[in-house]
Amino acid sequence: MECDPTRICEILVGLPEVSILGVEDVHGAPLVVHIESQVEARNCPSCGRCGWVKDRPVVMLTDLPSFG
Repeated sequence: MECDPTRICEILVGLPEVSILGVEDVHGAPLVVHIESQVEARNCPSCGRCGWVKDRPVVMLTDLPSFG
């Protein structure tokens, strides 16, 4: 049984290779779940040095309402 709240949320979202950063719950508005993709570091094919993420684009995705 999982007891870590962040891991529980990751399991409920059901997306592989993402981390849940937080959830916005504003009364009368849809829930906003902030996630971040987990990217493995890769070596550059040209120079062989390890790369790193320096910026992540923000993308808004919307789902249809459920449960009424």
